[in-house]
Amino acid sequence: MPDIIVFAKAIASGFPLSGIMSRRDLMEKWVPGSHGGTFGGNAVSCAAAVATIDVLKDGVVENAARMGVVLMDG
Repeated sequence: MPDIIVFAKAIASGFPLSGIMSRRDLMEKWVPGSHGGTFGGNAVSCAAAVATIDVLKDGVVENAARMGVVLMDG
């Protein structure tokens, strides 16, 4: 299990956005404002991320798993 996961672009379907995930005890060690980058959030990118997450919650991941089995078996 990784200590920290960083992600960008795909979370907002290509719009400039990035994120960092980790356990709370690690994230609380950051000094406010010390972890940022060129993909900081803006309203359009954040709206794109919400829409992207909604699509993922609508069964896209499960469908990809099913289609992966079909492709591997075929």
